[in-house]
Amino acid sequence: MAQRALRRVFVYGTLKRGEPNHHLLSEADNGYAKFICKGSTNRRFPLVVATRYNIPFLLDKPGTGSYVTGEIYELDDPLFEQLDVLEDYRKLYDRQIEDINVGIEGGNVPCWLYLLRNCPDRLLKLPMLTEYRNTLEQPYSRRPAGKVNIFEELLKGDDPNMSTALRRVFVYGTLKRGEPNHHWLTDAANGQARFIAKARTTVRYPLVVATRYNIPFLLDVPGTGHCIAGEIYEVDESMLDRLDVLEDYPRLYDRRPEEVRIEEHDGGVERCWMYLIRSFPQRLLEKPLLEEYRDRPEHPYVEAENDDIKFDE
Repeated sequence: MAQRALRRVFVYGTLKRGEPNHHLLSEADNGYAKFICKGSTNRRFPLVVATRYNIPFLLDKPGTGSYVTGEIYELDDPLFEQLDVLEDYRKLYDRQIEDINVGIEGGNVPCWLYLLRNCPDRLLKLPMLTEYRNTLEQPYSRRPAGKVNIFEELLKGDDPNMSTALRRVFVYGTLKRGEPNHHWLTDAANGQARFIAKARTTVRYPLVVATRYNIPFLLDVPGTGHCIAGEIYEVDESMLDRLDVLEDYPRLYDRRPEEVRIEEHDGGVERCWMYLIRSFPQRLLEKPLLEEYRDRPEHPYVEAENDDIKFDE
């Protein structure tokens, strides 16, 4: 008897354990599937939830978004073919081999990964996730088989997930009230912005002041530094676009959803966009790590003469 060929696939959305479509992997009629381990992509990708069906899409825009977490499965050919049908392979999704990081001891495991290639640019304005979970706020809904063209759904301009809905942003530096760039949030020409509350990051990060312009930088080194104090604002799409310009996103800064804890009222946790520096000289970590930024006479913020920020100044 011929040996059964097995392929490794990395799943990041509704096929994971505990998610709505996991039954497709666990039903023997579809073929053979064996859970191997958890892992995360070795490259950053944007993972977003879109359309009225709240479907998770991994966009083929490497270098943008987060290192996406998911699960590795070993599949036989019949089940692999079933996944191609589910993902509408070639028509909607493409698939390629990507290295998946499974930890220090496991190293990298090459796996098949499904990606949405021809995506509308506005999908990149949606919140980018590190890990997908089906939630009550955005419940996944199965679409009628054969009756819905998902690509047409993605192109619809009236998709509520792609509208000018307000988004929450956590600011920790010169955009706060009383700081030099707060006028960006109050200038109606930039869009809408409404103060929500003071808050702190739930994860510790290093906040430093650097360059001859005395700019505050939040370094993407979670677990180092302090839980950073800042403010939550609700902004529209126009204002978010302006903030991207101010922060030189994605060339200098990256931004991703992070949980912050409100310091007033019930102290609840909010998920907000936050700007972080990923690539920086390691010597920045030797600078004083701040818990809260304030513009000070001894280190006054100076507006940069151009967008080319140099850390060696």
